[in-house]
Amino acid sequence: MNKNIQLILLSLLSMVIYSQDGTLDTAFGGNGFVVTDFYGEHDQSHSIIQQSDGKIVSFGFAEYGNIDILARYLPNGDLDVTFGTNGKVVHDLDSDHGYIFYVDTSLHQQSDGKIITAATYLNTNGEQDIIMVRYLENGNIDTSFGIDGLVKTHFGVDEIASTLLLPDGKIVVGGTSTVGDSRYLLVAKYLSNGSLDISFGVNGMVTSYINDYPTYAFPLVLQPDGKILIAYRKQESNNLRTLMFQRYLENGQLDTSFGNAGTVTTNIVAGLLYGTIALKSNGNILAAIRLGDPILAQFLPNGEPDISFGTNGRKSIDVPSRIPFKLLLDENENILISGNEFGFEIGSYYLTRFDPDGELDPTFGSNGETILGFESGEIIMQSDHKILITGCTYWYSGPVDFVIARLNNDVLDVSESQLENFVLYPNPSNGIFTLKSMSGFTSEMTFVVTDVSGKILQKSTITDIHTDINLSEASNGLYFLKVSEATFKLLKN
Repeated sequence: MNKNIQLILLSLLSMVIYSQDGTLDTAFGGNGFVVTDFYGEHDQSHSIIQQSDGKIVSFGFAEYGNIDILARYLPNGDLDVTFGTNGKVVHDLDSDHGYIFYVDTSLHQQSDGKIITAATYLNTNGEQDIIMVRYLENGNIDTSFGIDGLVKTHFGVDEIASTLLLPDGKIVVGGTSTVGDSRYLLVAKYLSNGSLDISFGVNGMVTSYINDYPTYAFPLVLQPDGKILIAYRKQESNNLRTLMFQRYLENGQLDTSFGNAGTVTTNIVAGLLYGTIALKSNGNILAAIRLGDPILAQFLPNGEPDISFGTNGRKSIDVPSRIPFKLLLDENENILISGNEFGFEIGSYYLTRFDPDGELDPTFGSNGETILGFESGEIIMQSDHKILITGCTYWYSGPVDFVIARLNNDVLDVSESQLENFVLYPNPSNGIFTLKSMSGFTSEMTFVVTDVSGKILQKSTITDIHTDINLSEASNGLYFLKVSEATFKLLKN
């Protein structure tokens, strides 16, 4: 195992006795992460899903893009030997079809259990296309999909941003395309068998001319009403870049009720502009953007800035030089952002959690942040709300291998602290908490309060229905109360 990742990740284990959010889940892989080697040189994982049966699939490439690789794991992190060869699938698109991986990937499981991968590839003729491949549940190529299991999206020099698997089984591919000097947004829709859906756009494809300067598309977002939202970075001749939105109806036509005939020009303009977006339950659009320094920006469903969020719809992230790559909202709409800093120092990749208002959440990791000892790719949330992160070990510290880490994440709001026969309130508090026994007082019982390092701050006995716990002299932050078989989070602010 790579020593650097081992030392950094194991240091996270020593932070807590209880399952603090943002710490490694030791039920996964024995220490919270697994490292998988394919070829011993350059194995990178970019995408991850949890199947409906709880198994985990990761997708990436090996040998600097010549070979697609997938691995499937049991929920405990062991390789699933029923998939491919001992849990691994190797697909040489270079030898079979003349393609090598270029950039970005996407991964889905269809309702019948089949697995679809998508990525940008270069072929031997110098063309750049978006390629989807479908695999059977056992990891074999599904030759009934497209041509011999492969579907190509080609318009110009094409680059994937993401894919969507729709509730009806259809597949949407989004990205950008370049024809000559002209730059386009590209959205295509396919039937579940890989054929273009001719009811969408023109013969299954929609292209929107942007201008003659580089265009970068963010991941697609599917709205509950079936409309498709795509955000992109538009560059002008003065090298300034603007965050833009376009929204499409289910048939591929621009939604003229959105912005200016389907397009919104935001007030986010900068020389550098990277980021990603997510959709909130109320329809608001949340963006994590780097404009020199990173910010969170929130927009109303019509694309206008949400002035109730931060200052005029923006909120600075108090960590300079960060580039946000992935954005995820949990069940309580807490905001999870993964990304990296400039440079290649060990630990420069991170996962940070903010509350729904964009305030750093000190109950997550160390003061709101978990530093990752590997290059992170996709982040997803399991059905039990734990966080899966995929990526690879650092290329400059030895052979590059797949990495998957799983972090604890309890979506229970601390203000709703009720476990078994006890209720804790108020929570958060300025230091005085009350523990109430819901079944009345029957016998004396011991409780223990610790900090995140496991240091015992208080140990006493419950002698009444109501017990006050005084942390007024303690520093603001997260603490744990253990009584009987229940463990509470206490947040002092």
